[in-house]
Amino acid sequence: ELANYCNLQLSITRKAMEDIKQEEVRKLIGSFYKKNYHSGKVFTLKNFLAMGVSKSTIYRIIQRYEEGIDEKRKVGSGQKAEKLPLVKEKCLVEYAAMRKGVTVKKLSSKYNISKSYEAMVLQKNNIQYRKQKSCPRYLPGQLERAKKADGALRRDFFPPSKT
Repeated sequence: ELANYCNLQLSITRKAMEDIKQEEVRKLIGSFYKKNYHSGKVFTLKNFLAMGVSKSTIYRIIQRYEEGIDEKRKVGSGQKAEKLPLVKEKCLVEYAAMRKGVTVKKLSSKYNISKSYEAMVLQKNNIQYRKQKSCPRYLPGQLERAKKADGALRRDFFPPSKT
C-alpha cells in the first residue's frame, strides 16, 4: 500500500491529500524522502508543498528521518487543553454576571485559564463583558459653578504677592 502511494505521488492532488490520514501522509513523506535522498530536502519540500502539506510538517518528518527516528508523530506533543470543571465554570459565569467592569485578564488569572477560553465560556452562557465606564468629573452646570468658585478662592485666599 505504501509503495502505491510512492508511485502515485505526482498524481495526488491537494484534495486527495486532504482525504489521506495524517499518519499515512507522514509515512508517504518519509518514504519519498528515503527514495529521493540524493535529490535533497528541497525536492521533497516542493513536491509536498504543492499537495498542501505544511512546510514545518515536512521538515519535521525529514529531521526525524535523519535522526534515525520513525516518522510517526511524537506522543504527547501539542498543547494541553484547558478545561474548567462544571462547578468552576458555573462560578466563573456567576462572578462575571454579577460584576461590572471586571477585566478579562483578572478573571482568566483567577481561574487559571486563557483569555480566549474564558471568552468562549462567557459567550456560551450568553454573558456579555461589560466594561466599566468612568463617570464625568462634573455635570455641565457643576463645571461652571466650579470655575466661579475657583476664581473666588484665588481672589480671596491667595492674593497676589507684592514683591
